[in-house]
Amino acid sequence: MHRSLAINSAAILIAPPLALGAPRLFGAPAKPNPNVLFIAIGDLDDWVGCLGGHPRARTPNLDRLARQGTPFANAHGNAPLCNPSRASLLTGLRPSTTGIYGLAPGIRAVASLEHWVTLPHYFAAHGYFTAGFGKVFHDGSGLED
Repeated sequence: MHRSLAINSAAILIAPPLALGAPRLFGAPAKPNPNVLFIAIGDLDDWVGCLGGHPRARTPNLDRLARQGTPFANAHGNAPLCNPSRASLLTGLRPSTTGIYGLAPGIRAVASLEHWVTLPHYFAAHGYFTAGFGKVFHDGSGLED
């Protein structure tokens, strides 16, 4: 019997805008903002080659990308479900603070989080181009807010 690998993925692409540079302070030369590419992949565990791998998982492109950046090899989910974990990652708050423990409610359905500045919104407010692909915000709200 063959076992298939199901990958649920979400990614936030964050990069500095081409037209905007970092502000100049006291005549110092402008220092460009660093490029940031954030990829969150659920249900993959440490099967990616750069994290120890699994004999049946082939991840050459992610491995190559990891060699060019900073992989976070000691990351942990704050909850055993995707929605509270995503809410925690995007807001910086624990599930006990957000009140999100299950697949509902979404971030924007919680009154205290309705206008909360999430990670991609923070980057956007500081001059970065941000885009989300996949199921970044569990409830369908997202970068267009």
